[in-house]
Amino acid sequence: MKRILPIYILLCFLVTSIIGPNPVCAQELRLPVPGVRVGLSPEFNPLIIKGIKVHPDNPLRFDFILDKGDSHVSNTALKDESSKLIKYFLTSLTIPEQDLWD
Repeated sequence: MKRILPIYILLCFLVTSIIGPNPVCAQELRLPVPGVRVGLSPEFNPLIIKGIKVHPDNPLRFDFILDKGDSHVSNTALKDESSKLIKYFLTSLTIPEQDLWD
């Protein structure tokens, strides 16, 4: 096994150098002609945490104030997205201060 693998790799390199690489065609990009002005995309405001209420009697209990933004999603999808945002926030609280960027 130790002798077969290097011989196989050497054989692959030799075959590739003799045959040469196969031509590759990238996907066609539909870019505008140079000098043509590109219009702006429509504005979009995503779901965002606007505020947090900390209860004085229980400092580990949070109430999150969310702004729905322009997202027109059902209640279940809204609940999933908001829970993802809240988990991101709570995860950021667990990062030690010396590991944060300066």
